Amino acid sequence: IQTIKYLKDTYNCRYFLLHNDDLPPSRARKICSAIIKHKIKNIFINTYARLVDGFNDDLLRLMRKAGFCSIRWGLESGSQKVLDLMNKGINIHTASRILQNSNRNKIANICLIIFNFPGESLEDAQKTVKFLKDHARYIAKVEYQEFVLSSWAPIYKRYNKLRKKYQKEIVKKEELQTILRR
Repeated sequence: IQTIKYLKDTYNCRYFLLHNDDLPPSRARKICSAIIKHKIKNIFINTYARLVDGFNDDLLRLMRKAGFCSIRWGLESGSQKVLDLMNKGINIHTASRILQNSNRNKIANICLIIFNFPGESLEDAQKTVKFLKDHARYIAKVEYQEFVLSSWAPIYKRYNKLRKKYQKEIVKKEELQTILRR
């Protein structure tokens, strides 16, 4: 907060990116309360977060009041099966509610999606596209990529087991392009 206040007061900086992998609701509440307490106004904050309980209407309203204007949500998939395989801790119905509440509070929703996670079938990819279409009025932007294994990712240790178990279910690039065009 001191850094934001310093940059705003000294350089009239108004745009900030809180670049966490995942801003938890409890931390978001503390940041918002401090911004409001220190009377830092006319700022625009973007951040990353996970669509989890705790991002309720009251917190999203507080975030908007503090200057949050967009959130990059790590939705990853519209399939509960895939979210469970990823160990995301996200419930698709909770995600739906949060996107609606965030939009209602005038916070732009940017959904980050990953296709071809081990175990994702064509049907799962189609569920993701359907979820995004069903929620299009609440989503400002969708950014997607194909799954890439990184050695620091939690899945790294169990990747070979998942890959062998679900190898037949990997969505072919042409199939993915077809469903994304619909």
